[in-house]
Amino acid sequence: MRTRFDHGRAAIGLLITFGLVSAQTPALAVPFTKAAYCTWHAKEPGAIYDRVAIEQGDHLMIVIQDPVFRSWGDSVGNTVELSTNHSSRRVRIRDAWTDVVPQLSLLGGYLNANARRMLGGAKSVQLWKRGELLVDVPLENTPSTKQLNACVPRNSHDDEAEEH
Repeated sequence: MRTRFDHGRAAIGLLITFGLVSAQTPALAVPFTKAAYCTWHAKEPGAIYDRVAIEQGDHLMIVIQDPVFRSWGDSVGNTVELSTNHSSRRVRIRDAWTDVVPQLSLLGGYLNANARRMLGGAKSVQLWKRGELLVDVPLENTPSTKQLNACVPRNSHDDEAEEH
């Protein structure tokens, strides 16, 4: 005969099993669409804000929206590392900034030559800080390295970041 304790234990087992299954379910890839010259946006279905954007300002930059940046507050001068396709190779992005408002929190950083090479055509992008994975976003239709490089002014100073 089953007791309430047995039913409770079974319910907890189902919750744990469901949690493990849902945690292992891969996130859907976020597709990039070209919005304008040197501007690409990747938005999750039904989302109001872009999950990832690549845009041209003074330099080509990437902006990633994720709740993990909420605890950073508004800040400048952050150093993060970018990797793609779950590779162990990483590129350091210096002077990244965060912007936090009630609806979203994002990190932006400039894409130098190494970062553009790595990001071009990527199927996923990861951001790291001090060896800790912060963000892992599966992507589709990521602009090619050639497309990204075409957005960099010829006279711009394009630092080669350290690769790890």
